[in-house]
Amino acid sequence: MTVIVIACIPGIEEPMKYFLRHGLIMPLYMVVIVDLARGRGLAARLFSLPGTGFLGETGFSIFIWQNLVMTFCWMSLMIVGPSAGYYHLPMASVGIIVLGIFSTYCLEKPIARKLTAKWLHRDAAPAPESPANN
Repeated sequence: MTVIVIACIPGIEEPMKYFLRHGLIMPLYMVVIVDLARGRGLAARLFSLPGTGFLGETGFSIFIWQNLVMTFCWMSLMIVGPSAGYYHLPMASVGIIVLGIFSTYCLEKPIARKLTAKWLHRDAAPAPESPANN
């Protein structure tokens, strides 16, 4: 943690900054990757918490839509002026998340089901429940 904090200090000269960010932090990434591969460590437990699957499903949509939302925020700043700037960060964050969730569950997943049914000749309907679950 100390290495990360030191590497983010803005006044560090370039050779030292390069060494801290690429020489000392990169091995930390390897520790996280090995931790995830084993499935027993802190990172694996964090990624298995409830809600992380939801974030994983909607994360790409949020990433895709962020440029559109940020463009609208920039355009509104140009039209309205800087007085509206105080509300842009929270509104952009909420807008990106809502648009990402809508896109995932109302556009991407239904289209993926239809394409899967058409191209892979599978039934789009869910499998019937087993008698044990009734």
